[in-house]
Amino acid sequence: MDPRVGYCTPFFLAAILIFIVALFSYRRRRVRGAWYLTFICLAASFWAVTEGLLYLGLDIKNNILMTKLQYLGIAPLSPLTLLFVISFFGFESWITRKKLLILFLIAMTIIILVWTNSLHNLIYTEFYTIDSGPFPMLGLKHGLMWWIIIIYHYLLLAMLSIVLLGQVFTSAGLHRSQAGIMMAAVSIVWVVNAVYVSGNSPVPNMDISPIAFTLVAGAMALGFFRYSLLDILPVAKEEIFRGLDDAILVLDEKDRVIDMNPAAESIFNIGVTEIIGREARQVFGDYPQLHELPDESKQAEVCMIIAGHERVYDIHISALSEKKGAMLGRVIALRNVTERKRAEEALRESEEKLFRSKKMESLGLLAGGVAHDLNNVLSGIVGYPELLLFDLPEDSKLRKPIETIQESGQKAVDIVQDLLTVARGVATTKEPLNLNALVGDYLNSPEFKKLKQFHPTVMV
Repeated sequence: MDPRVGYCTPFFLAAILIFIVALFSYRRRRVRGAWYLTFICLAASFWAVTEGLLYLGLDIKNNILMTKLQYLGIAPLSPLTLLFVISFFGFESWITRKKLLILFLIAMTIIILVWTNSLHNLIYTEFYTIDSGPFPMLGLKHGLMWWIIIIYHYLLLAMLSIVLLGQVFTSAGLHRSQAGIMMAAVSIVWVVNAVYVSGNSPVPNMDISPIAFTLVAGAMALGFFRYSLLDILPVAKEEIFRGLDDAILVLDEKDRVIDMNPAAESIFNIGVTEIIGREARQVFGDYPQLHELPDESKQAEVCMIIAGHERVYDIHISALSEKKGAMLGRVIALRNVTERKRAEEALRESEEKLFRSKKMESLGLLAGGVAHDLNNVLSGIVGYPELLLFDLPEDSKLRKPIETIQESGQKAVDIVQDLLTVARGVATTKEPLNLNALVGDYLNSPEFKKLKQFHPTVMV
């Protein structure tokens, strides 16, 4: 077998496997971080292909061209991997346009320096042919800028390793497995590349890092099929925190504001960047209800004037402490319950009004029954005096008192009739029954005063 086939085949196989992972990632491109992983695999696959082409026995000119082409895959690989890890684990807020632009410009600068190496020799100081092997291969001597590029990529790998280690130690279950898979893949590439950089490659000047991406592809495939990598994402705590409708305030043990979500910023009309590290008493000086809350976990209800309007908030306080019990701070959650309180008050007033209505209806029925019985009694009081007056002579001294009794009785009959009329009205209109208004005129009438003269024992 031609030795060139044995040298280049592992790189081409690695490129194929990595490209397959890129296809799987592209199919899940709507998932957070999938685009980054797709570009990572495409860049790594291109790198593996160009590295394999170096071992086909081409002349030195074509090998130099392959070396330059490699950097189209090498330059963006580490930045893309860092962006993928940050995005995948829910720290997308770290990725800003400015940072993306810086990473892009650095990658472009590296590519430009490589392609213009003949003008400055900062990347490679010398190209030569190695004839000691089974076929001629390209030899390289690295310049100062090459080492700076290596350090830059290692710094990026160190940053993403810190993120992955943090997820391994702070997550559990599926999320820990996902972080562990990626950490293992990155570690393999890091170690293999370090072997090449240190000059200990099994084949002189052969960078076997692209072959290591075969294992990376396998690790990613395991994540897809066994751990549902990119299908089941770790829940981004910050994303939840920012998306809550309830206002959230985070205070440290010294009662200083260390964070707040957009809902709180909207309520208090304060930007979180303006208040970080400031004492709660200074920030919320217009709202003493907030900085007078207890330190321990508790629920409370406070009323505050927000933007000139009275608002009622249900406040839940959660104390934060270490496992040993040391106080770390507090989380204060405010839920606007103003509308709920208004609805409860309206319901209470409606129930009270209904109760009064039913009470007056019952009173009207009672008054109607009493008035009906009184009317029967008064018919005799009015009727018998009339019979007595019929038999009395005109000059009898008893005529005047009996006429007074008759007139008073008739007045009482009229009052009872009014009482019956109002009682019927109460049953239909639900209006209050005012008995004083019904009998007030009679108590002040001349007839009643005359009756008091003849019968002093009459009670008012």
